[in-house]
Amino acid sequence: CGRGRVAMHTARATGAHVSGMNIDPSQIANAKEYSKRIGLGDQTDFKVSSLNDPLPYGDESFDAAYNIQA
Repeated sequence: CGRGRVAMHTARATGAHVSGMNIDPSQIANAKEYSKRIGLGDQTDFKVSSLNDPLPYGDESFDAAYNIQA
């Protein structure tokens, strides 16, 4: 999710709760701070994790998934 900007845009545009993952702790910290600053802290969730590992979410936690690879 990088710094979470696409996740935050999606949350704001759709009203959905949006989760993001990244292996870089500094980018996740930036996403969490910025989402709180713009009023989306309760609507977004960002975690340090890798798609090479089991997801840090329970089964059937999502209605949809979207991957951005840079």
